[in-house]
Amino acid sequence: MAAPRLPWPLPLAASLLLASPAVTSDPDPRPNFLLLVADDLGIGDLGCYGNHTLRTPNIDRLAAEGVRLTQHLAAASVCTPSRAALLTGRYPVRSGMTSSGGARVLQWAAASGGLPASELTFARVLQDRGYSTALVGKWHLGLNCARAGDHCHHPARHGFARFLGVPLSLMADCAGAEPSEKRRGLQRALGGCACALGLAALSLAAGRLARRPAVAAALAASGLLAAASAALGAWVELADCVLMSDQRVVQQPLRLARAAPFNFVSFPSTRGPRFTSPLLYLDPGSHRGAEGLCSRRRRPGLHPPSLPSGPPGVSEGKKEENAPRCWFEPEVAEILHVPRSAGRPFLLLLSFLHVHVPLPTAEAFRGRSAFGLYGDHVMELDWMVGQVLDTLDALGLAGRTLVYFTSDHGGSLEARVGDRQYGGWNGIYRGGKGMGGWEGGIRVPGLLRWPGVLPAGRSVSEPTSLMDVFPTVVRLAGGREPRDRVIDGRDLMPLLLGTAEHSEHEFLFHYCEVFLHAVRWNQWERRTVWKVHFATPRFGPPGAGACYGRGACPCAGAGVTQHDPPLLFNLSADPAEARALGPDTEPLFRAVLDRVRRAVRTHRSSLRAGPPQLDAPHNAWKPWLQPCCGGAFFPFCGCDRLEPPEPEPEPARV
Repeated sequence: MAAPRLPWPLPLAASLLLASPAVTSDPDPRPNFLLLVADDLGIGDLGCYGNHTLRTPNIDRLAAEGVRLTQHLAAASVCTPSRAALLTGRYPVRSGMTSSGGARVLQWAAASGGLPASELTFARVLQDRGYSTALVGKWHLGLNCARAGDHCHHPARHGFARFLGVPLSLMADCAGAEPSEKRRGLQRALGGCACALGLAALSLAAGRLARRPAVAAALAASGLLAAASAALGAWVELADCVLMSDQRVVQQPLRLARAAPFNFVSFPSTRGPRFTSPLLYLDPGSHRGAEGLCSRRRRPGLHPPSLPSGPPGVSEGKKEENAPRCWFEPEVAEILHVPRSAGRPFLLLLSFLHVHVPLPTAEAFRGRSAFGLYGDHVMELDWMVGQVLDTLDALGLAGRTLVYFTSDHGGSLEARVGDRQYGGWNGIYRGGKGMGGWEGGIRVPGLLRWPGVLPAGRSVSEPTSLMDVFPTVVRLAGGREPRDRVIDGRDLMPLLLGTAEHSEHEFLFHYCEVFLHAVRWNQWERRTVWKVHFATPRFGPPGAGACYGRGACPCAGAGVTQHDPPLLFNLSADPAEARALGPDTEPLFRAVLDRVRRAVRTHRSSLRAGPPQLDAPHNAWKPWLQPCCGGAFFPFCGCDRLEPPEPEPEPARV
């Protein structure tokens, strides 16, 4: 009998380590790094941060077995600048990954803006030091510069040897769903132009002020614009909802029916073995040929620990009907054995598409929470985290792997349709995604686990930042921080281990685009954290706690209030920012403002802002930069190279 092929429903960690060359050496003593980053997850969505109504046992397990950061802060309240800061350890204003005209994030897969090649990421440092590196999931930091395929901003240019994911982001527009990020606005603009041209043509015809050809041309243009408006949804989906494997487009447009966590679709990569992702799946009930995809056979002589067999909450009686058909297979132990024994550590950034709209959720999790589709989606994310953690444990990698879990920013309060909420909960904290310096948009989960090194169950209330990941990872990997640029992050290990009493961050600066909205002062001698707001967005309608009726709050202009004097909060006593202090209620009011203003001057003197990447023209759609597969040019694109392999025949019974 022929030897069985390697099973293709593999865990994500295997897909990274499969790329490692098989060399013989002693195991490397440096740790592996597994960085788990959720998208739009609110800090109040998790049990370990006080939510007792939504079950997240696997993420809570990280807190119980490791260190929980309770004042962990994103460098921006929206995706692109926050992720740039995470990778580089620098405020996004330094790298140019900000805007000044309201764009906030990269808007198109075919925009020319992106993380400049001059920026140094922790992935590139670790790659240079011999680590196997991979990114799976959301990138949102640019793709091309001058032509389609130059990949000047691609993850590979920033230290990730392997990439499987979306170059932009998951959006409701990828499913033609609401709330729309750009489709609705573009349709309104085109539809308005079409109506205006049509009315003008009819007016001219009625008044006999123009000849028939002019009227006919105006009516034809109106019809074309109306048709373009109707087709715009499909056009946006084709342009921006793209899946890539390494530097190759493998699915265009992205099929959201296959964007949930399990059945772990594997497909041929551009080089080497098959690449598997927990971001993609085939629903056996909705795709042809899916019934025979999963192998349950074990390789001879391999008896690794058993792994989970299903998601939580699925009863035995319904398991066959509702549960996903493919799970982590025991054979992954053998897959991981070669690179592990080769002595090469790994860095894996698992950048989840969860929990961004449109919330594609597998049937096994629908209806499991008390909070509708969003709650179900959070539970699905938690299950995915559990599968990764259980696999690390089963393969004996947990003790050698530093696991980090966070979100790129707070939950989106404006993500709602009618009375249905499709965004997260930020707990007691005011505001949310896109709201400048308010805590709800920037205070995020921060969980770190490293068994045998980090104390279990420890909680750290000192201010920390996503930017701290850079120096922490680089130093643990044996590297050094660059000396030719300012690194704003600080090494987390002294706080995590309890050898330092205070965070090294005396001041943290909270930007909204290029505009400084707020500053946090950690006054060590008084054990007090102050927050000063120079500007805040105006919520609407009156009495609301968000900018409902628009995609996100503005950073400047008429939608922002400039405060003179600034708002002052004592976060140590009032973390919810519910009671602004003044000279009549806080004796240190003037002294705190003076000290913060001096810190702002010092900070600004250190800024050498990079070329702006998120303003026009870098953030406009450029057809010559459009990723396109299966056709000569856009919009004649389309492919799906994720077709499942043929099922293996069952071995003959002896």
